[in-house]
Amino acid sequence: MQQSRGAGRRRGSAALLLLGLIAAACSPAVSPTPAVSPTSTPGPTPTAVLPTPVPTPATTAAPTASVAPASGVLLIRLTACSHTCGPEAGTTILEDGRMIWQDADLRTMEAQLTPAALQQVRDEIATAGVLDADADVQAELRPGAEPAGHGVSLYRFERGVDGRRVVVTSGDPRDYADQAELWIIPPEMAVLAELADSLREPEAWLGPESLTEPAHRYRPDYYLVLIDLFPEVGGANDFDADVDAVPWPFGAPIEGAGEPTDGGAAGLGSRCLVIDASDAAETAAAEKGAGTRRDLHAWLSTAEYGWKRANGFVSVGMTPLLPHQSGTCAELVGTDPSR
Repeated sequence: MQQSRGAGRRRGSAALLLLGLIAAACSPAVSPTPAVSPTSTPGPTPTAVLPTPVPTPATTAAPTASVAPASGVLLIRLTACSHTCGPEAGTTILEDGRMIWQDADLRTMEAQLTPAALQQVRDEIATAGVLDADADVQAELRPGAEPAGHGVSLYRFERGVDGRRVVVTSGDPRDYADQAELWIIPPEMAVLAELADSLREPEAWLGPESLTEPAHRYRPDYYLVLIDLFPEVGGANDFDADVDAVPWPFGAPIEGAGEPTDGGAAGLGSRCLVIDASDAAETAAAEKGAGTRRDLHAWLSTAEYGWKRANGFVSVGMTPLLPHQSGTCAELVGTDPSR
């Protein structure tokens, strides 16, 4: 996860995150009210009231909606967290054998599985027998038990089953080993934890011969952009870069880009859009020109900018999309809680 604060200083970021691994919510975007030129009349002329935020003429036409098309069909995806949760690449295996995962160095990698390795994955899913319908598999506290509090792990499996999206969440029985007598542990939890161990380290699980080619960095075709607006909160001068100084390829002013969403951070307005890889590269170059570094390899990268027009600031986050993820940006934010 990479964060930049307008090339420098600012209080804590408006962090972007999702769970269900796992979801966040926000208020609808605030649309600026257009200024009205007063009509000349006899007598004193009333002072024009400026809208907040003061709009800036658009430099390019911002899209009202954008859609990511799917280029793959999901077989299984695992995301996991312990104690605290946030966006992560996890491990994704597609029906055609493409595998995208986070390696030990926290890089998002991609490779093609051999037919034998892909069948091994299918067999393991079938053997588990608990991933065909939505479920939440958790430990149950025994009556009267008073356990000591501590953090626990959470696994989230997502599958496509007969055209349906199936989500199964589970804990890890090892988190309860020190107080095992206080808990009822479903047997399915151990099965899912074992499968999660395999998926979290797929190369070790399937073996080096499982790949048809050397693994390489994942190159997404599309990115999801989340814009959180914080007008009238002060501190606009605390940032080295102003949001209006960036020639955003997807349109300006920033508060008009994309479409409103209820799935962003707790800003006073959140918007989203989907951009392709070339627009993502152009965005990163535009931000670099304003003094902000954007790492397009990071699973989530955020940058914060001052917003002098509105006496506030703006957080702009970008995260890669996976080949099976499709829909409008609002749909993507609402259905994938790892965002």
